[in-house]
Amino acid sequence: MSSLLTTDFSINTDKSLQATFYPSDDPSKPTIFYIHGGGLIYGSRNDLPQQYLNIFHQAGYPILTVDYYLAPESQLPEILRSLQAQLTNFLENFAKLGLKDNAYVLFGRSAGAFLAMQLIRQGAKPIAFLDFYGFPNLSTKMTQPSATYLKYPSVPDATVKSLIHPHPVSSDRSDERFLLYVYARQTGRWATLLGATSLSALTAKEFAEFPPTYICQATADPDVPFMNAIQLKARLSQAILKTVTAKAHDFDRTPTTENQVIYQTVTNWLNNQIDH
Repeated sequence: MSSLLTTDFSINTDKSLQATFYPSDDPSKPTIFYIHGGGLIYGSRNDLPQQYLNIFHQAGYPILTVDYYLAPESQLPEILRSLQAQLTNFLENFAKLGLKDNAYVLFGRSAGAFLAMQLIRQGAKPIAFLDFYGFPNLSTKMTQPSATYLKYPSVPDATVKSLIHPHPVSSDRSDERFLLYVYARQTGRWATLLGATSLSALTAKEFAEFPPTYICQATADPDVPFMNAIQLKARLSQAILKTVTAKAHDFDRTPTTENQVIYQTVTNWLNNQIDH
């Protein structure tokens, strides 16, 4: 097994959409197309802990982590177009990455899983989908003021205005930008900031197009209701639900021994999907 090398590249001329590729030595494995979380407002493609990258790599899976345009500078249609551009670039230029084909697995955490579901809705054809504490739509409960985030200090309107850029933003790991998300959840204006107030729920016909899906979420998730995972599992014909006993939303933020075992279980599940 070779060392975990990386290649960074841009898919557009203004270099506002970046991606990082982690190759593997196994030509038979599909590429993990990773979409980060952050409420569509903050976050970076580089948020996946090294230990998890190593687990995928050791199992033979190449990984492509991508950035996308963030709200509120960009609205949901533009965000999805930027992600579609990343996916199209991979599908058309896989050979330049040294890959034999463009088979891929969609992997999203939190809002990244939501975006992955929207890509599937738009016709993406991954061979499998890894959904870590995601949500299929912006439910009423998630677009009302959040009791969890109301426990945080109130974010002033002036602070919010100072954090919004006049140009598209596609990567930001700063703590300050997290305040935009806190504000959105405190005020119940999340869907408005995303430009997603008219987003319709996924239909039974659309759920029928989903590939084999691995759902993983903490049962006491304070951010995304665990009921989302239960309902999604019920709507998909090829899905398993892995529950985690934790009170955190992103329970895997720290790569503990227990969390690394979960990721090893994911690669075993993926291997079974490929073998079939």
